[in-house]
Amino acid sequence: EIYTLSLHDALPISAAGVALAAIGLRLLVAIGPRLPRLGEARLDGRALLFAVGIAVVAGVIVGAYPLVHLLRGGSSTMQDGERTVGGTRRGGALRTAFVIAEFALALPLLAAAGLLLNSVLRLQHVDAGFDTTHVLTLRVSLPSGRYSGDSSLAAYWTRALAGVRQIPGVVDAGLASAVPPDDGSVDVNNFDLIDRPVPASTAQPVAPWPVATADYCRATGIPLLDGRSFGPQDSANAPPVVLVSRSWARHYFPDGTAVGRTLISGGCTSCPPTTVVGVVGDVKYAGLGGTAEAVYDPATQGWPSLLVLFVRTSGPPSASATPVRAALRAIE
Repeated sequence: EIYTLSLHDALPISAAGVALAAIGLRLLVAIGPRLPRLGEARLDGRALLFAVGIAVVAGVIVGAYPLVHLLRGGSSTMQDGERTVGGTRRGGALRTAFVIAEFALALPLLAAAGLLLNSVLRLQHVDAGFDTTHVLTLRVSLPSGRYSGDSSLAAYWTRALAGVRQIPGVVDAGLASAVPPDDGSVDVNNFDLIDRPVPASTAQPVAPWPVATADYCRATGIPLLDGRSFGPQDSANAPPVVLVSRSWARHYFPDGTAVGRTLISGGCTSCPPTTVVGVVGDVKYAGLGGTAEAVYDPATQGWPSLLVLFVRTSGPPSASATPVRAALRAIE
């Protein structure tokens, strides 16, 4: 007897596989590990079409071979105590080759799945440095035609923060130019320490360099470990200041505090030196496997037109999304 896998069999199996994938993804999002952006995981249409196409092609190939053999006059017989397909041992050899090929394809997939599972388990133990519980983020871009100067930008962002904080259920709100732990928009800047400059022939060190407000650390749960945070005194006309992460401070000042130390930012030797006024907890901006060394510029010393609003709420963040958008539209 010859069993053929036809399209009649392949399509229902493919549909069942898609249904199981959808159910499994919903369960993973609902009860799976707390990983960044896991809630955004979706079934990709192109991947589904590829999988269905492979199933159809497999059904055609596997179903066509016995049919072609029968059209050539083959039959299923017993020779020399063996069961053969098509009257020869060639069919048994071909079946064996198919089984070997299946194992050869399945083993790398199993190995990749095991490595992926191991990575997921390890990621659960990585401290990202911030608390995402009850935090809503909104990327806000202001039109350059209306907000071309620092005073107009400062006025909008100040009113935006004040308006959002008045919404019931909002605990705190802050602004930053990047969303950790893996955001392609984070700026990277070079710098040089004034008391320990690098040789002229050596490249200056670099670090992630987001712009942030003082409220950003409170909204995301990033602790202040030493010195002070940004304040009203850090205006556009004041001497430049920065906050640095704990890893940055330990790397460049292992024998003492980084607070009060000065550096040159961006290679601008004619600019006033920048002073470190505080040390905050480590946050990774280049993926969970990246560096935790970061430097923060105060938004009040140069407001960007594109920032991310971080809103910490007392209840579900999604419930505050509509009121927050309404508060922003009320201003602009």
